[in-house]
Amino acid sequence: MNLQPNDTTGQAGSTGSAETFEAGLRKAARQPETAQADVLRRILARNAETVMGRRHGFAGIEDAESYRRAVPVHEFHALRPMIEMQRASGQPVLSADRPVTHLPASGAVRRCDRVPLVAGDLAYRAQAREVAQRALARESGFATGRVLDLGALAGTTGADHLPGLSQILDLEARAYILALLWLGHRDVTGIDAGRLESLDLLQGVLGRHGERLLADLETGEVSIADRLPSGLAAAARDAIAPDDGRIEELSLVMAQEGVLSVASVWPSLTVVAADLTADDSGRPAWLPIRVRIVDTGCELSEVRATVAMGLGETFLPLLTEAYFEFAEADAVHPTPAAFLGLYEIRPGQDYQVFVTTMSGLYRYRLKATVRVDGHVGRCPTLRVRRHDLQAKLAEQARLQASQANAAAGEALDAAFADPPRFTLLGGPRKGTFRLLLEHRADVEPRLAEIAAAVDRRLRRASLAYDTARAGGAEAAVTVGFRERRPASARQSAQMDCSAA
Repeated sequence: MNLQPNDTTGQAGSTGSAETFEAGLRKAARQPETAQADVLRRILARNAETVMGRRHGFAGIEDAESYRRAVPVHEFHALRPMIEMQRASGQPVLSADRPVTHLPASGAVRRCDRVPLVAGDLAYRAQAREVAQRALARESGFATGRVLDLGALAGTTGADHLPGLSQILDLEARAYILALLWLGHRDVTGIDAGRLESLDLLQGVLGRHGERLLADLETGEVSIADRLPSGLAAAARDAIAPDDGRIEELSLVMAQEGVLSVASVWPSLTVVAADLTADDSGRPAWLPIRVRIVDTGCELSEVRATVAMGLGETFLPLLTEAYFEFAEADAVHPTPAAFLGLYEIRPGQDYQVFVTTMSGLYRYRLKATVRVDGHVGRCPTLRVRRHDLQAKLAEQARLQASQANAAAGEALDAAFADPPRFTLLGGPRKGTFRLLLEHRADVEPRLAEIAAAVDRRLRRASLAYDTARAGGAEAAVTVGFRERRPASARQSAQMDCSAA
């Protein structure tokens, strides 16, 4: 594969309409080898003067084979130091363009493991989403009314309903604000869920907090303001705008059914669009049979991998925006010669996937496998199976170790001029912790006070935890003393984000 410039592919690029973007994809599918050479050339040329580009000689790479020899396969842990350096310094470590956001890495084991996205990648993802939505609009009632985008819950790059919404760390509080902003509109006919887990999360928030949401909608207030970043509560208040008669309508639903639900709040809902590539995807039992679920293609935090080119479930890889490589699914450490290009993979074989993106992911191994299920032109269409190690969104709503650690530190700082050192350990159940303090005479009489202070801070930090506590659940953090050790062996074991 030659990486010399050419003008034979219709570059979808990151500008232009969704119609132009789709036409470019279809044109590129007729010559996938050329299209992939073109996108790799653009990525390497753009990022040649980054730290990564100079280290691996991007400027001298001539073809796919030399790229594979020059650049190793990367897992997230290998890129983490450079991602963090780039975030801290703003310098072009991985990408020439400064990232505009970071999303949780697929398979992340730590809360702060996030992959960068530059503006160009965000733009093409938005256009890919439009391509899928245009197909839905042509063949269903998806966009007859309003379309609710749940990307902010799904960990993808959805619509920005409220600037700063993704800064809310407590996922249930984020879902609460999203529900509050959309409760005021009755004419929702489509939901772009991103992942079905995010739809389940929204359903749960409506059911658990219906009365509170109605009260906020009626008063124009945000009762969970203390859980939001500075300034976001005011922005949310300004954005609350119910349709005429909407509060009365929802109050009647609450009186008749006792709870709010997705189906009762938006009775005109006809289509849910979602990425159905997860191994555990399945139709929610509570969703009415009249609502159709349609697969729109696979979007991971690292890359928009495929897009549905219609409701016939033809999933075309985004071959003009990311460079794809494949190796057999059971190859643990594939050699350079074992890698295949997009145009070389064949039906009947499962492959692991490696991507190179403009955002600075180079030969990055995705938590996914693919299988060819057809062709558009000469380009294979792909079925993707995601293998996230990351917990479901419902599990993410649980109390996090980083939240417990922060609450403990704040409580101790407030209670003591010289705060005792502490260790935070996992408790007997998931989402519970043991806070072990150093032995000090001034600490022992105040253990119960410390436990209560930590609990108060956790209830402010997590809407899900606050709800559980109000329902009678036990406190998640117990407080005691660490085992006595010789003074020379003592050390602070405070946890930070990197250990959470």
